[in-house]
Amino acid sequence: MASDLVRVPNVRAISDGLALICELPDKRRVGVPQGLIDPGSEVQCPGDYGVLIIPRQLARDLGVDGP
Repeated sequence: MASDLVRVPNVRAISDGLALICELPDKRRVGVPQGLIDPGSEVQCPGDYGVLIIPRQLARDLGVDGP
């Protein structure tokens, strides 16, 4: 369901492995399981920059779901 997804802007994918390592706008780096990245996300593989679309619960866990 689309409402269960969060759009995180200005994310850069740094590297991949078991998880895609992404740099957030605040310069924190987090691991995002590739299977949880929405197919419509601009950030899918290393070198990508743009909007990362992930499930709301993962966004909460990463601290990027707002206050």
